[in-house]
Amino acid sequence: MKLIELHILKVLNLVKVVHLKLANLEDMTILIRDLLNKLIWDSKEDIKDYVIIYIHRGALNDQRQILAHLIEKVYVGSFLCTIDDEETIIPFHRILEIRNIRTQEIVYKKRSSQKKEVECKDKSKNDH
Repeated sequence: MKLIELHILKVLNLVKVVHLKLANLEDMTILIRDLLNKLIWDSKEDIKDYVIIYIHRGALNDQRQILAHLIEKVYVGSFLCTIDDEETIIPFHRILEIRNIRTQEIVYKKRSSQKKEVECKDKSKNDH
């Protein structure tokens, strides 16, 4: 194979990797948005039972948690809430965990690996 052909193959492989990373980020955004909307709008859920733990620079362990019922609006890649009488937008990529504080069930957890993969327990299976 010629040197230029090898270079083209390397570039094509890099494009595939970037595409996969973007697809995973998009999947994470849809997943969190759907989950938050389910907590807000599904009559089977009590949003007061949930807490959201997210990255907040400068806080203890660079983390902060808020009660999910403080969410005022869910956007495509973030949500709006009021914390200490101040409106705050939290981007989904900063969310580390969403937990049911009544049952201690973790319904969403961001992996702490370098790949930043996500795990989500499909709550719809438990709705029967």
